[in-house]
Amino acid sequence: MTWTPGQPLTIASEHFVLRSLTAADVDDRMVGWFADREVMEHVALPMDVPRDELLRFVQGFDNKHTFLLGLQTREGRLVGFYRVWCYFQYGYAKTAVLVGDRDYWGKKTVLETRAVLLDFLFDGLGLHKATGAVYTRNHAAVFNYKAQGFRCEGILREQEPGRDGRWLDVYLFGLLRDEWKARKR
Repeated sequence: MTWTPGQPLTIASEHFVLRSLTAADVDDRMVGWFADREVMEHVALPMDVPRDELLRFVQGFDNKHTFLLGLQTREGRLVGFYRVWCYFQYGYAKTAVLVGDRDYWGKKTVLETRAVLLDFLFDGLGLHKATGAVYTRNHAAVFNYKAQGFRCEGILREQEPGRDGRWLDVYLFGLLRDEWKARKR
């Protein structure tokens, strides 16, 4: 794969494409995801974000150290996105995913797309580790992390307030490059 830091990024899996989002991607569907309580239940992002704030959100990623990668079908339907923060001086990346289109919940969308994202982080960027944080009550995300070999490296107790006002615990997951390579063999 040929990619220049600062330029848009595209990574393909069998059924999906991850690509840098642009202002043109901020449409009624995306605004709708941020207004949907069930979509946003397990995501550490604000709800009911106006279109102009979503535009600033999308434009706030530089495709060098931070990435906002749209998760779209091969046919071009945007179904979610990944946020990635790379800390090159420390050799790791933090990742987070949102699947806003309910038609793609429970269909291994994250497993397939996170696999190619991990390949990019480890092989393309030469990072040593990938991490993610998830609310402990987000059972689907916990399952996905464990299914890909991530290990729970810690629990942050009552770390963030949930949308219902109750304090939520957060699992910290990590996966080393060598663990990912061994898993793929």
